[in-house]
Amino acid sequence: MVYEGHKHTVFASLGTPVCKQSVTFMAASKTFNIAGLNFSFIVAPCKRRRGLISSWFTKLHINRSNLFGAVATEAAYREGEAWLDSLLQYLDGNANTLVEFVHSRMPNVKVVKPEGTFLAWLDFRAYFTNAKELEEFLVHKARVGLNPGKNFGSQGEGFARLNFATQRSVLLAGLTRIEKALQAK
Repeated sequence: MVYEGHKHTVFASLGTPVCKQSVTFMAASKTFNIAGLNFSFIVAPCKRRRGLISSWFTKLHINRSNLFGAVATEAAYREGEAWLDSLLQYLDGNANTLVEFVHSRMPNVKVVKPEGTFLAWLDFRAYFTNAKELEEFLVHKARVGLNPGKNFGSQGEGFARLNFATQRSVLLAGLTRIEKALQAK
């Protein structure tokens, strides 16, 4: 999921020597919202690496596929381009809405518009000195459920991850709750 004006370069596309040494893990799950179908796949040009991966999957008992997931993944990749283009436009609009709202109405909270995905990091370090205080504020004062940044490592302290893949009205309602709670702080 990459927004217009940005580019994602797949490591394996960098040329034959790199490609032969690469293993690419892929799934349509997040992009096409079919995670519940539990289907992913691996591209491994090197036969020896493919064999090693296959043997590990067999040992770990994770070498099973699901036909419904395979069919849905194929359909998503073959027929889903128009839907994905529309989704990316909508998500890009949500990302712009998020950034504009935060910059204009919560200037001490920092956010950077992502180049892709549907997740953004909000930097609340101007308000909160520790993760527990931030989490208490978001859940109990602002009444929003964001992912605590500390769950992603110590560098996430003071941050919260926001999923903006929702209706714009829901996004704005959550941001307004945060804004009002910060004003009352």
